[in-house]
Amino acid sequence: MFSVMPSLATLARASLIYAAIGRVVGAYLGFCRPDQLRKYLYTIGAVEVTPLAGRIFTMWVTLTGVLCVVAAHQFHVQAFRLTAIASFGLAFSHFMSEVFIFRTLRFKDTYSTMAVALTCTVLLTLNELMGM
Repeated sequence: MFSVMPSLATLARASLIYAAIGRVVGAYLGFCRPDQLRKYLYTIGAVEVTPLAGRIFTMWVTLTGVLCVVAAHQFHVQAFRLTAIASFGLAFSHFMSEVFIFRTLRFKDTYSTMAVALTCTVLLTLNELMGM
């Protein structure tokens, strides 16, 4: 039967590529424009975003961006998919701790980041549960 709806695996792979693109933007901001991280993301704790913190943020998002690309390219390898799910969980934990514990972020400033992370996590988890 012909269907125009892409498969769950295709959607999950596309979401990983989309997340990787977002992480490239984050890496650029962290390395080249840490002032933008203060302006748009860490708005409450802006004084804590130093050039060093920006470079550390860059390495983190670069590493996770590479992970997204590898997981999308080698989607048949379950270990990559599970590692990608774990990376989104860690990112979610980081941002929620910054909002509720350290209070350096406003929840509204994390909407787009959380939307991408949640979409990827849901699609990847459903893919795992339904069997690739």
